[in-house]
Amino acid sequence: MSSFTVVKENWLTRRPHAGALELMLLAVFILSLANAAFHADFMGLRDLMPVSKDAFYQKHEYWRAWTALIAHADWGHLFSNLFLFVPLSYFLFGYFGPWYFPVTGFFVGGLVNMATILTMPSQVDLIGVSGVVYWMGAAWLTLYLLIERRESVRRRLFKVLIIAVGLFLPESYKPEVSYLAHFYGFVAGVVSSFGYYALNRDRILAAIVTETIVEPDDEGPPVAEVEGRIEDDLDDDEYWH
Repeated sequence: MSSFTVVKENWLTRRPHAGALELMLLAVFILSLANAAFHADFMGLRDLMPVSKDAFYQKHEYWRAWTALIAHADWGHLFSNLFLFVPLSYFLFGYFGPWYFPVTGFFVGGLVNMATILTMPSQVDLIGVSGVVYWMGAAWLTLYLLIERRESVRRRLFKVLIIAVGLFLPESYKPEVSYLAHFYGFVAGVVSSFGYYALNRDRILAAIVTETIVEPDDEGPPVAEVEGRIEDDLDDDEYWH
């Protein structure tokens, strides 16, 4: 008789947290409201929200690293970011919890802005959530690569590379776009995902369900034995923190 083991279930086959849709809609509402307030110059926000090298490092207006994330050049700029922000916010929050997204994501987005403006002219403003979106994309792809063990490493890596090139590699150069912010965001997403996986490895691996397929030497049908079990009684609030 011969046998082989396959993975049937893992962390990503679980249902996303029930509040994922509501949080995604709330995030989109906040971004839209902030953009409307920015363009209406509500309470002088048009001058207070963007970040520049001069404002952050010389005038010490540190909040700008984060307020710049929710301001956009126009509605087209916002909608282009929402194209990926919407699904990625749903899945990141739904599977990995609020401390990973939105808390870690937007905190890192501010750090990305701080690094990006170092290479920019002193009084040129930086705005937009694209650095966070690139962090989100890299975070999801990296965690998929680490967790989704129903497929071989080679196949997972091939999928990740194809998606990353298709979605995140720019098709043309636009001088008004900060590609450095995109790059920093993507790299930060990869790094933070390895950190998240390392901290939560035991819980993630505990969700794996394996099955051993035994093939008899005669013409009889294969026999399956389940060797792992998902902990369905885990507290929802526990697994997504």
